Amino acid sequence: RTPSVNVSPAKIRQGEARLRANNARVQELEKQIALERQRDGDLQAQWSILELQYAGSQKEQRVCEEELRVLRARCDEYAAQLQAKRGEIESQRRILDALVSEVGAEDARIAQQLSELQEANERLARARVE
Repeated sequence: RTPSVNVSPAKIRQGEARLRANNARVQELEKQIALERQRDGDLQAQWSILELQYAGSQKEQRVCEEELRVLRARCDEYAAQLQAKRGEIESQRRILDALVSEVGAEDARIAQQLSELQEANERLARARVE
Protein backbone atom coordinates (compact mmCIF):
# COMPACT_ATOMS: atom_id res chain seq x y z
CA ARG A 1 0.00 0.00 0.00
CA THR A 2 1.31 3.45 -0.87
CA PRO A 3 1.45 5.97 1.80
CA SER A 4 -1.06 8.67 1.33
CA VAL A 5 0.17 12.17 1.16
CA ASN A 6 -2.19 14.89 1.96
CA VAL A 7 -1.50 17.85 -0.37
CA SER A 8 -3.77 20.81 -0.37
CA PRO A 9 -5.31 22.04 -3.59
CA ALA A 10 -3.55 25.39 -3.10
CA LYS A 11 -0.19 23.61 -2.97
CA ILE A 12 -1.10 21.67 -6.10
CA ARG A 13 -2.01 24.91 -7.89
CA GLN A 14 1.26 26.50 -6.74
CA GLY A 15 3.18 23.48 -7.97
CA GLU A 16 1.37 23.55 -11.31
CA ALA A 17 2.01 27.31 -11.62
CA ARG A 18 5.70 26.79 -10.88
CA LEU A 19 5.77 23.94 -13.39
CA ARG A 20 4.18 26.16 -16.07
CA ALA A 21 6.61 28.97 -15.23
CA ASN A 22 9.54 26.57 -15.40
CA ASN A 23 8.27 25.12 -18.69
CA ALA A 24 7.90 28.65 -20.08
CA ARG A 25 11.42 29.46 -18.91
CA VAL A 26 12.73 26.24 -20.50
CA GLN A 27 11.01 27.13 -23.79
CA GLU A 28 12.46 30.66 -23.61
CA LEU A 29 15.93 29.24 -22.95
CA GLU A 30 15.52 26.77 -25.84
CA LYS A 31 14.58 29.69 -28.13
CA GLN A 32 17.65 31.63 -26.93
CA ILE A 33 19.84 28.57 -27.51
CA ALA A 34 18.40 28.20 -31.02
CA LEU A 35 19.06 31.91 -31.69
CA GLU A 36 22.61 31.61 -30.35
CA ARG A 37 23.20 28.56 -32.55
CA GLN A 38 21.85 30.50 -35.52
CA ARG A 39 24.13 33.45 -34.69
CA ASP A 40 27.02 31.05 -34.28
CA GLY A 41 26.27 29.57 -37.70
CA ASP A 42 26.03 33.05 -39.19
CA LEU A 43 29.31 34.07 -37.58
CA GLN A 44 31.00 30.92 -38.84
CA ALA A 45 29.68 31.62 -42.35
CA GLN A 46 30.94 35.21 -42.13
CA TRP A 47 34.28 33.95 -40.85
CA SER A 48 34.52 31.56 -43.80
CA ILE A 49 33.72 34.40 -46.18
CA LEU A 50 36.36 36.59 -44.52
CA GLU A 51 38.92 33.80 -44.79
CA LEU A 52 38.15 33.45 -48.50
CA GLN A 53 38.39 37.20 -48.98
CA TYR A 54 41.67 37.26 -47.08
CA ALA A 55 43.05 34.44 -49.22
CA GLY A 56 41.92 36.32 -52.33
CA SER A 57 43.56 39.50 -51.05
CA GLN A 58 46.79 37.63 -50.33
CA LYS A 59 46.79 36.20 -53.85
CA GLU A 60 46.06 39.63 -55.33
CA GLN A 61 48.87 41.11 -53.24
CA ARG A 62 51.30 38.48 -54.56
CA VAL A 63 50.21 39.23 -58.13
CA CYS A 64 50.61 42.99 -57.51
CA GLU A 65 54.03 42.47 -55.95
CA GLU A 66 55.13 40.45 -58.99
CA GLU A 67 53.79 43.12 -61.35
CA LEU A 68 55.59 45.76 -59.30
CA ARG A 69 58.82 43.74 -59.46
CA VAL A 70 58.49 43.46 -63.26
CA LEU A 71 57.73 47.19 -63.57
CA ARG A 72 60.71 48.11 -61.39
CA ALA A 73 62.97 45.91 -63.50
CA ARG A 74 61.60 47.53 -66.65
CA CYS A 75 62.12 51.01 -65.15
CA ASP A 76 65.68 50.12 -64.22
CA GLU A 77 66.26 48.89 -67.76
CA TYR A 78 64.78 52.08 -69.23
CA ALA A 79 66.86 54.17 -66.83
CA ALA A 80 70.00 52.39 -68.02
CA GLN A 81 69.00 52.93 -71.65
CA LEU A 82 68.26 56.58 -70.94
CA GLN A 83 71.64 57.01 -69.26
CA ALA A 84 73.33 55.44 -72.28
CA LYS A 85 71.38 57.74 -74.63
CA ARG A 86 72.38 60.75 -72.52
CA GLY A 87 76.00 59.70 -72.86
CA GLU A 88 75.58 59.36 -76.63
CA ILE A 89 73.88 62.75 -76.85
CA GLU A 90 76.61 64.38 -74.78
CA SER A 91 79.26 62.81 -77.00
CA GLN A 92 77.42 63.97 -80.14
CA ARG A 93 77.04 67.44 -78.59
CA ARG A 94 80.81 67.65 -78.02
CA ILE A 95 81.41 66.60 -81.63
CA LEU A 96 78.87 69.17 -82.81
CA ASP A 97 80.48 71.89 -80.69
CA ALA A 98 83.86 71.01 -82.19
CA LEU A 99 82.38 71.14 -85.71
CA VAL A 100 80.70 74.49 -84.97
CA SER A 101 84.04 75.78 -83.74
CA GLU A 102 85.78 74.49 -86.89
CA VAL A 103 83.10 75.99 -89.13
CA GLY A 104 83.40 79.30 -87.26
CA ALA A 105 87.17 79.29 -87.71
CA GLU A 106 86.84 78.32 -91.37
CA ASP A 107 84.20 81.02 -91.87
CA ALA A 108 86.52 83.62 -90.31
CA ARG A 109 89.40 82.40 -92.52
CA ILE A 110 87.23 82.59 -95.65
CA ALA A 111 85.97 86.06 -94.65
CA GLN A 112 89.58 87.16 -94.17
CA GLN A 113 90.57 85.75 -97.57
CA LEU A 114 87.55 87.37 -99.19
CA SER A 115 88.46 90.69 -97.62
CA GLU A 116 92.05 90.32 -98.84
CA LEU A 117 90.85 89.40 -102.34
CA GLN A 118 88.50 92.39 -102.42
CA GLU A 119 91.35 94.69 -101.37
CA ALA A 120 93.59 93.16 -104.02
CA ASN A 121 90.84 93.53 -106.59
CA GLU A 122 90.39 97.19 -105.65
CA ARG A 123 94.16 97.77 -105.94
CA LEU A 124 94.15 96.14 -109.37
CA ALA A 125 91.20 98.25 -110.46
CA ARG A 126 92.99 101.43 -109.29
CA ALA A 127 96.20 100.33 -110.95
CA ARG A 128 94.38 99.88 -114.26
CA VAL A 129 92.88 103.29 -114.00
CA GLU A 130 96.28 104.87 -113.35
